[in-house]
Amino acid sequence: MLSSRIAALLISLGFLAVGIGAWLSLVPDSTTALPHALFYLILIANTYFSIAFFSRIDAATVPQRVLDVVLGANYLLLAASIGRPALFESIGSSLFALATIKYMLLVRIVNLKVVRRKIRIDLFGCGLCAAALAGSLIGYRLESAWAMTVVFAIANVYLLILRPMYQPDDRR
Repeated sequence: MLSSRIAALLISLGFLAVGIGAWLSLVPDSTTALPHALFYLILIANTYFSIAFFSRIDAATVPQRVLDVVLGANYLLLAASIGRPALFESIGSSLFALATIKYMLLVRIVNLKVVRRKIRIDLFGCGLCAAALAGSLIGYRLESAWAMTVVFAIANVYLLILRPMYQPDDRR
């Protein structure tokens, strides 16, 4: 069995390869392609740390595994939707909503503070993508794409560097 860090690296590199492939073959000539691609790259970086950390918690249930597969499919769809504002933001909202459900199921098994914090962070991601979707739908596609990406980047600096999210915490 692969270590959690090796598995996280391989999965993240796979998503990166899909993103590069999508960029080279599927991305339309769109002003939102760059902010969407940056968002996707930041998401992959965060995903590496998330998988490396949470895969060490042995709580694999059938619903968890099914959600992992559905989340993986959402990553692929997200990469394929780069440069298509309403679609990208809809899939992004879906991805974070599904992640929220995944961790809500996990917190029932291992009620750790870090899991509850992850739920709040994923809800924030869902809301961020939904807000960008609303902005896109009322005509602010480029502004919404950049705002979503900049806020997401700042949040990830905070959550990965300033106040690291993926730290062992067995407080309940």
